[in-house]
Amino acid sequence: QAHLFFTGGDWWANLGKPITTQEEAPQGWGTAHWIPTGLSPAQQQAFSFFINIYSHHLGLFRFLLGKELKFEAILPQGPNETVLFSAGDTQVVLMRTRMACDWWEEKVRVVFDDGFVDVAPPPPMARNLSAKVEDYRKGADGQVSTLTQGIAGWNWAFKRQAEHFVQVCAGQAEPLVPGEHAQRDLVLMEEMARRHPAG
Repeated sequence: QAHLFFTGGDWWANLGKPITTQEEAPQGWGTAHWIPTGLSPAQQQAFSFFINIYSHHLGLFRFLLGKELKFEAILPQGPNETVLFSAGDTQVVLMRTRMACDWWEEKVRVVFDDGFVDVAPPPPMARNLSAKVEDYRKGADGQVSTLTQGIAGWNWAFKRQAEHFVQVCAGQAEPLVPGEHAQRDLVLMEEMARRHPAG
């Protein structure tokens, strides 16, 4: 099984004020022309949230499991929700709970027959923080179990992501996530939105 618990929290991490300019936005920018037709206002809002937040989670599940996701069900409960997927014979659970907190709360665990892998990403805009990764393996037949904690060193994931994007646009690197994956995720998220309560 794989599951991800997400509440969000302080994603800005005291980075400072956002960069702004006096340039006018391009015509049509900010309109909802990219939202699929036939969605109610509540479903449109859900779809927008899914693209902004859950797209990262779907990609993380695909990376960790090495399999495509199939949407099974969405179970909303007020501002909270649980989304169920399958990835082959693996059950995948994505849980969102709203909570005000002073840190970033996002954790994924992939459970195997003989252990698990935990990943706790840092606040998205935090400089010099890396994800916390734990790898537990149960020792067989009285052998010693192991718990490994990976330390990636000082880095800023969002800055590295932006640098990679520029390298891809300049033809200097291949994208880490192919466009076909993003297209599949959009199909999944549209299906989730259409199954979300309409009102």
